[in-house]
Amino acid sequence: MQSRSPRRQRFEAPKRASGREWTRSKAGAVRPCLVVAWLSLSACHAAAPAPAPAPAAPVKAAVPSDIDEARAHALIEALSAGSAEAAETHFDQRMRSGLPPAVLLSHWQSLLARNGELTSFRVVKRDHPMGKDRFTFELTFSQQALHLQIAFEPSTHEVIGLAFTKKPAATPPEHESDADVHQETLSVGPLALPASWVLPALASRPLPAALLVGGSGPNDRDESIADAKPFRDLAHGLAKRGIATLRWDKRAFAHPDLAPEPAKATVEDEVLTDAVAALRLLRHRPEVDQERVFVIGHSLGALLTPEIAQRGGGVAGLVLLAAPGRPLERIVLDQLETAQPGADFNGLERQVRALPNLPPAAPVLGMPAGYWRDVDRRDEVAIAVALGRPVLLLRGAMDRNVAVVDQEHWLTGLSNRVPVQSATLPGLDHLFLSVTDTGEQRHVAPAVIEAIAQFIRRP
Repeated sequence: MQSRSPRRQRFEAPKRASGREWTRSKAGAVRPCLVVAWLSLSACHAAAPAPAPAPAAPVKAAVPSDIDEARAHALIEALSAGSAEAAETHFDQRMRSGLPPAVLLSHWQSLLARNGELTSFRVVKRDHPMGKDRFTFELTFSQQALHLQIAFEPSTHEVIGLAFTKKPAATPPEHESDADVHQETLSVGPLALPASWVLPALASRPLPAALLVGGSGPNDRDESIADAKPFRDLAHGLAKRGIATLRWDKRAFAHPDLAPEPAKATVEDEVLTDAVAALRLLRHRPEVDQERVFVIGHSLGALLTPEIAQRGGGVAGLVLLAAPGRPLERIVLDQLETAQPGADFNGLERQVRALPNLPPAAPVLGMPAGYWRDVDRRDEVAIAVALGRPVLLLRGAMDRNVAVVDQEHWLTGLSNRVPVQSATLPGLDHLFLSVTDTGEQRHVAPAVIEAIAQFIRRP
């Protein structure tokens, strides 16, 4: 549930900055669980929740250049003052329905928890994809800077898209040495999504290879969340162990303005179409050993891994990292309740209970009811059993999203039916990062990479 860093030229160096900057007064940080501005099972690795701060005074800004810029400033000022309701007055109806104030406020508080106090913001880019008016803001927090994209419908001056992402770094983080690692840029699926093909530069061919499938939300190919890039860690770590990988920017990240109408939102568009195309692309690479192709999924990607493998074909095994076993809407509601203890979530609870009978476009926890039903109707355990391929289940003991009960759901369904290995790794969170790691850049634990490599290299 995500969160969000290399970008497909969406966040290239600014063409023109406005030169204006606004400051705000200090406010204490809170520590709820969600981290990105979309419901994302991949994002939950913040510290334990603490009481929310009192709303801060709004940012005082100079008069912007036009209506859309003024509304974008006002939206950020409202969030900085702790008023999700005021921020949502700038949304169109679909945004208001899909991202209710309680959910938006939880996202914003989570950004504060991970990045510190908001100290200033400024426009760094303005462009017009698909005829829309889109701003990229740089938000400077006390610990790091983030980017915020706000897209407007020019005819109504209403917000039709909102996405927080990490500010792109000049160079990628150092962890697994890049020596002996070769990387190529490819494209995946009908939208030609940017992808990275990473393999050992000095290794005998053909190679075992794995597709990396990320969690929910508009993730980039690295699954960048705050200061972590877990999929980059996995790709480079596996390459150093003789295994090639393919990973890609999700379409919600690369093309946020192409989101489907709420009544038509499904995991087919979010994940499956592109994942199946990526798997087929990987299988046809000349470097790949066709008998040793694997799918590695994380969070929502782990849940859908059996179906991706079934549809893409030719898979030797599955690796499920933090795979949900309960309905996703129940997990997300638990996230929100953990993030805001004592808050009244009775209305959201009623929505979840009524979900089977709601119209497809009806908003439930920030996503349309039809989306949740589309996920819930899939029996991925049964698909994994039908595939008959070996499965590796890994979970972090400190995971606040996927619980022991989720791991047991998979074990119960797979045991004595397919070869299955399972481990809960101490001290690791939902992203398989150590909860005691306080360095500037957090990384996937080496034990995780080694466990996956051993599973793939097994006879």
